Formats: sequence, structure tokens, C-alpha cells
Amino acid sequence: MRVAVLTPAPDFWEPWNWAYDSEAAALRAAGFDVEPLAWTEARYLERFDAVLPLVVWGYHFRFAQWHALLDRLEGCATPTFNPPALLRWNSDKSYLEQLAASGVATVRSRTGRRSTRTRWPQPAPTSVSNWWSSRWFPRRPMAPIGSAPATRFPKPCAASGC
Repeated sequence: MRVAVLTPAPDFWEPWNWAYDSEAAALRAAGFDVEPLAWTEARYLERFDAVLPLVVWGYHFRFAQWHALLDRLEGCATPTFNPPALLRWNSDKSYLEQLAASGVATVRSRTGRRSTRTRWPQPAPTSVSNWWSSRWFPRRPMAPIGSAPATRFPKPCAASGC
């Protein structure tokens, strides 16, 4: 079975071969014919038996292009593992709020769009989470990869001892 393992764009600056090499070695050991393919240049996917988006680092810098690829993968006869709909859902980190609303334990999150002002919730008198006990709150983009470019800020009330 011939599989395309999607990898970062050719101009991606972080070393990524270590991640690809271990994945590709495991697939080859299982009998697959593996070919790396930059996700930004993923054309003619029908020539593969499967597409594996295992090392698609940097998608958050090219979010519109990433979504265009997911659109193409949804219409492609070649199966993609994980499904494009799942990749799309997971690309926007507001899914953490959806999981929390369903009762799944998650890091307490509040999302906002660049064009809106996010109103941060006030701490509850009793809380399941110690998130508010910190004098800091995290900020990360809706479509991060790892922790980049996550930052932390002091809570606005930290100076007054909240």
C-alpha cells in the first residue's frame, strides 16, 4: 500500500525530519510504501492508497491554505487518516470549549476572535479548577501548534490581590 505522509512546507524553519523518520520507519516495518509530501504541495493525491497527515506542522501560519487542503481531501477518493472533518474541527482550538460543555475535563478556556474583545470570566467562589489561583492567564491563538506562539499575561486584577 502506497501512503503519502504529509509533512511541513519546504520553507518551514523548524527541524521536523526526526518526527517523520520515526513515523515512516514504523509504517515501512508494517509493509507500507511511504512517501513524504509537503502538505502545501499536496497535489495528485489519487496516486496514493492513503493520505496520513502526520507532520503537518505550520498549518496555523497558512490557515486558509490548510482549510483549502482539507476541502480537497474531503472530495478526494483517497482515504485520509484522520478524517478531514476531524482535522478541521481540531484545527480551531475553540473545540476545547465544546468538550468542556459536554463534561470532558479540559484546561479552562475562553476564546475570542481578533475582531472582538474577549470578556474574561470572573472566578467562581468554589471551582473544580485551580486555574484562577494563578496570577497568570495563558493566551494562545485559535489555531496553535504546540505552544507557539502562546504567551502568558498577569491577570488584570493580580496587582489588587484577586
